[in-house]
Amino acid sequence: MQGHIDTVLNVLSVKQQGETRYLEIELLPEFFALVVPQGSIALNGVSLTIARLEAKSFQVALISLTEELTNLSTLKTNDNINVEFDIIGKYILRYNSNKPTNNSSKISKEWLSEQGF
Repeated sequence: MQGHIDTVLNVLSVKQQGETRYLEIELLPEFFALVVPQGSIALNGVSLTIARLEAKSFQVALISLTEELTNLSTLKTNDNINVEFDIIGKYILRYNSNKPTNNSSKISKEWLSEQGF
């Protein structure tokens, strides 16, 4: 993560399941391409992993140590949260937007797999 704020989004829900707290965050359509399951995202400056991705939201899981050492444990439904999307996704979008529309020149899931990602 780079330490930048890309946007501010809304906390849709906070749910406790056993030892883990789950935050569900709204996901606006213009940011959907920047979020992938098990990808990285920073919320209020804390780098986390996407636990679940839906069409209009994503979820992150907070372990007890993360809750103890960050301000994320104080979040409630309808709170705003600073969001930074993973830099790799930003580079891929930029690369694809500067290339001709010929699909063979774009980064794809297949291309990434062939490259060992």
